[in-house]
Amino acid sequence: KLGIARAIATGAKILIMDEPLGSLDPKVSKVFRHELRNLVKDLHLTAIHVTHNQEEAMAIADKIVLMRAGRILQVGTPYNLYENPNSIFVANFLGETNFLQGFVLKLLKNEDMNIWIRLGGPKLKVNNEDHKFNLDDNIIISFRYEDIYLFPLDYNFEESPYDWSEMQFFNATLEYSRFIGATKRFYLSLENGDKFIAVKLGTFREEFEVGEKVTISIHKDDIHVFKSPENLLHELSLT
Repeated sequence: KLGIARAIATGAKILIMDEPLGSLDPKVSKVFRHELRNLVKDLHLTAIHVTHNQEEAMAIADKIVLMRAGRILQVGTPYNLYENPNSIFVANFLGETNFLQGFVLKLLKNEDMNIWIRLGGPKLKVNNEDHKFNLDDNIIISFRYEDIYLFPLDYNFEESPYDWSEMQFFNATLEYSRFIGATKRFYLSLENGDKFIAVKLGTFREEFEVGEKVTISIHKDDIHVFKSPENLLHELSLT
C-alpha cells in the first residue's frame, strides 16, 4: 500500500505494478484488489498490473494480456478470454476446465459438427465456426467445471420449469464428491474411463451416491474444441 501511495503522491498518471498483492493473505488480497481497482478508477489512472494470479487479473482488469514465455497468446476483456479462449493453454490457465480427447465424426451443413469422444465415449454436437475442422481431425474437447448440469437418471425433463431442448445429454458415473463451503465438486467418469469434474453451488440439493450413474447436460456453446497438439502435456502445463 505504501508503494502505491508514494507513486500516487508524485502525481503519476500511470502505475506499473509487479505482483502488488502477492505478499498479502489470500483473504485480505481479495478485499484489497477491489479497493485497488476503485482507487485507479477514481483517480483516472492507467495501471499496468503484472500478476500470476488468474482470479486477481479477472477481478481487477479491464483488459488482459495473457503471455507465456515472453509471447502474447491472447488479448481481450476478462469475459472474452474466459468464454472464448483461443488455445488450450488459455482455456486451462483461466478458470477450471476439463479436457478430453476425441475426433470429428461428421461435418454438418451449418457451422456445426458432430464429435466423438475417444474409445466409444459420448457423441456431441459442437460449433465449427469458420469451418476450422475437417472430418476425422483429432481434437481436444474442453468444457468448464461450472457449465455442467447433473441430474438423476430418472429426472423428468418434461415436467421441468426450464427449457432443456437446446442441451445435450450423456451418462456418467459419480466417483466421489467434495463439499467445499460455497461449492460442491463432483468427480465423474465416462464408460471409456475418461474422468472429468463438475462444480455446483454448495446449496445444490441432489445427493448422489458414490458409484451412481447420473445424467450430464451441457450446451454446445459451452464446449470448446481445439486441434490436437503435438505435445498435449506441454499445452496443459501452466508454466
